[in-house]
Formats: sequence, structure tokens, C-alpha cells
Amino acid sequence: MASPQIANMPIPVSAKMLSTITQSCQRGSRTDAPYHRPAAVAGEWWPFAARPSQEKMRPMQLRFTRWGIALVAFATATLAASVAIAKPKPYVFQLFKVELKPGIPAPVRTQVEKQAIASIDEHAELMSKFDRAIPDPDRDPKGYQKALKGQAAFKVNIEVTSYKSEVEQTAPDAPRRLVVSISLRMFGETIPQRVMAFTGDGAATIKVDIGKTVRPRDTEYANDEAIKLAVEEAITTSIKKLKEAAKKKKKNRKKA
Repeated sequence: MASPQIANMPIPVSAKMLSTITQSCQRGSRTDAPYHRPAAVAGEWWPFAARPSQEKMRPMQLRFTRWGIALVAFATATLAASVAIAKPKPYVFQLFKVELKPGIPAPVRTQVEKQAIASIDEHAELMSKFDRAIPDPDRDPKGYQKALKGQAAFKVNIEVTSYKSEVEQTAPDAPRRLVVSISLRMFGETIPQRVMAFTGDGAATIKVDIGKTVRPRDTEYANDEAIKLAVEEAITTSIKKLKEAAKKKKKNRKKA
């Protein structure tokens, strides 16, 4: 412990010490200088409002930053791939032919074919044809089955079971109406095994106001609207049956 005498003794300061202290103060930062926020450096990102300094990242920090970006990119790609895998592939409904019961006008066949393909393509769960090259199932059934890659494809037939077109007028002063009714059935069989997979029924009735006479375009319009509703009903029923069959098959596999 220092004595009181030593503590109160003045310390002699030489000229050399004064020079050293002065030079040290000149090299240090000034306490009365205004503060300036460091300017942003291109290519750097800081999560805080103000950066601590303008110093470049250390090699270890830069390495961790690059690894973080790589991990985020990998996680995003993995998530996108898992979503793509989880999404089921659309069923392929290839329209083969449309048959008419005796007495049904022949133009109805063309209208049913056109509307059936359009309705199939409007469904997110269906497609009327493949989006890639596929071997002929009759000539190369094994190659066709391999090219499917798990996608279900069906040959679709439509049978128009009934069709009726008439003009009605409920009262002398009431407007004349063209009434069109149609019923049809959709059949689907697997390709290339040709095993019956589903059936779907559809029916619709349309009433259209007309003038004194029935014009060809009145009949065409009423037919198109009735066929569209009937085909839509048949397709909805068919998809429902396919999904139910798939769930049942999956359930049986778990039991086995």
C-alpha cells in the first residue's frame, strides 16, 4: 500500500513525455468532431437501421451468408417439388365415338362430340388428349403402359339414349318456346386393357323463346345448351366414381 507521502508527490513530466502525449492525441479521434453515419456499400445487406461500421464481412461471415442463401434456395426447391409430386395427374378421357339411338337426328352426334371434348378440356382434373408423345396402345401396349407413368387414361364412348325437340305455347297470348330434352350415358374403359372403369349419366331440358317459326339457329342453340348440361353432369358423375374407386383401392392396400 502506497504511503500518503508518495501519493501526494508530484510526478515530473519531461519534454519527451509531452511530445509523446501530443502525438498520441493527434493520431486519436477528436471528441468534438460531428458524427457521420457510414454510407451504404453496394452488395451488402444489413438487418438493422444503422450498420456498426463500413468494414467488409470477414471470410467466416461471408461463408455463413452464402450457406444460408443456399439452404433457403434448397428448401424452396424441395417444397415446390413436393407440391408437384402431391398434385395428382389429370385423367385422360379420349373420346372414341358417339352413338345415337334410332330416330335421333344425325347432327346431334356432331354437337355431342364437339361439346364433350370442350367440356373435358375445361375440367382441371381431365384432359382430352396427352400432352406428350405416346405409343399406339394397339401396336405397342407395353410401351404405352410405360409411357403413362402412372397417369390413368380411358377410352370414352357416349350413347345418346333419348332426344326430343318440340314447340310449346301455354296460352294464345303466351310466347312460343322451343323445348329440347336430351339424355346420354358416358362409358369409360381402361387403355390398353379395355376394362370397364366407370359410367356416368346426364340429362337436361332447355326452353328457348322463339318467334312464329323455328329457325335452324334456334334448334342449334337449344341443342348446344342441353348437350352441355347433360355432358357436364355425366362427366361430374364419372369423376366422382373414379375417385371413390381409387380411395377404395388404397384402403384395401393398407389392409393387406
